[in-house]
Amino acid sequence: MKIVTDEARYELLMLDYQVSEIARLNEVLRRNGIADKTLRQAICGEFADANGSFLDQGWLYKDGTEPHFPELLFSKRPLDLGEGLGHMQELVVPEYASNFHDYVSGAIEYYFDENHESLGSIQTGGF
Repeated sequence: MKIVTDEARYELLMLDYQVSEIARLNEVLRRNGIADKTLRQAICGEFADANGSFLDQGWLYKDGTEPHFPELLFSKRPLDLGEGLGHMQELVVPEYASNFHDYVSGAIEYYFDENHESLGSIQTGGF
């Protein structure tokens, strides 16, 4: 498996991920009766800010275990437990500490203002 530490590439993937999370939350808010765009935008911004801070600096533990730190990495293929990490072919990791928190306002602006609540050219899916 190839480990890629291209900061510019990681930041683009990070921003696309953040925008897709904002879109998912916005859709849930809309389906649950929050019609006001300004309110949805504020809620999405508050959530993305808190989530970004957690991804940048957070940790978690339970029942006296050691703390674990969330790290968001990107690969060309999903993890296959039978094949191991090598099956992923390429893993894009941050070269420096992540900065999700710093990208929140840009992600919100991209989604709500520039693309009018659309993912634009970002595509997501499942396997």
